[in-house]
Amino acid sequence: MPAKDEINKAQPKFRDWWAAIAFLVVCGVFIWLSVLFLSALPGDMFKSGRSASQATNFYSWPTVVMVLIFIVIGFLVSVIYLMAIQHASEFIINMSYTLVVAAMLAGAIYYLVARVWFAGALLLAGGLLTGYLWFKYWRHYVKFTSAILKAVCRVFWKFTSTLWASFVFLVVACGFSILWALVLAGSLKYFSCETDTSSQGVKHKVCKEGASKVLSLIYLVFAYYWIVQVLSGVLYTTICGVFGTHFFFPDGQYPYKNPLLSSLRRATTYSFGSVCFGSLILAIIQTIRLMIKNMQSETSDFLCGVVLCIIQCILGGIQWLAEFITEYAYVDVALFGNSFVTASKRTNELMESSGMRMVANDCLVDSVLFCGG
Repeated sequence: MPAKDEINKAQPKFRDWWAAIAFLVVCGVFIWLSVLFLSALPGDMFKSGRSASQATNFYSWPTVVMVLIFIVIGFLVSVIYLMAIQHASEFIINMSYTLVVAAMLAGAIYYLVARVWFAGALLLAGGLLTGYLWFKYWRHYVKFTSAILKAVCRVFWKFTSTLWASFVFLVVACGFSILWALVLAGSLKYFSCETDTSSQGVKHKVCKEGASKVLSLIYLVFAYYWIVQVLSGVLYTTICGVFGTHFFFPDGQYPYKNPLLSSLRRATTYSFGSVCFGSLILAIIQTIRLMIKNMQSETSDFLCGVVLCIIQCILGGIQWLAEFITEYAYVDVALFGNSFVTASKRTNELMESSGMRMVANDCLVDSVLFCGG
């Protein structure tokens, strides 16, 4: 690990700039499609009167206000959960992991009773394997993980600006999700079939090109995943930078007046391309998984369904590994300003040297965050 003096002398450089340019191009195309598809929505889209349909009611202003209320409540509950972790971290880790295993076994029982054998067997195997790993290996790392969580909470309360930054990014992400849902509804309306009457008085349906509709939907899904991943990655990298500042300067003599704003500036400039690169990989995997899931819901062939399910499971494992590497690579990007490829290689070296401890710690923390979320 580089020394503090070496980090101070390092000159920041723009990394993976091509990914940042590609991301901005995707955002530009999304804005163009948004203008095109939103104009196809009916004028009474946000009216909630009795004359509006159920689909219209879903996009009414009361629904938007309800979503915003849920955001505020979720933020407050998250703050309370952080306080609980700081004072009873070992109990919460044990409880969270127990709940995860119990939820998997309960889901397995439900599917087996409903005679959905494949899903039931999959959840049962997953629950038993997870419970075995907990009893055999991971429970021995509870104290270590507990110490890490307590240290993280102490830094969070020292830099409360990180909580407010998380809230702002949460609002932005939810606002974008609402916009994306409107654009998606507009695209379905834009590509819907309409009845036209010819000069001879014959009525016939006019449908826009099917290939354009499919490509537009795939693009919207991909753009949604990439943009949300980038928002999450920028926030994550920013907070990692704040933690790095605290780690390298424990005496409080920070080289910046505001560590959060300084980290945010680096995450949105020098390291932005690296964040876009890592997010691109995850977005591609998520888009392919959603396409396969859609194929699963439409196929009626048993053998084809089994093959698609196997592919889905394989992609799920690849996605987990990609997310695991990306999380640690972003830490390296935030602290040392490396490119995403270099940061991923260093993460791989860290995995080889740490082995089961690194994986176990990550799984335990994930179970705590999953239950808290």
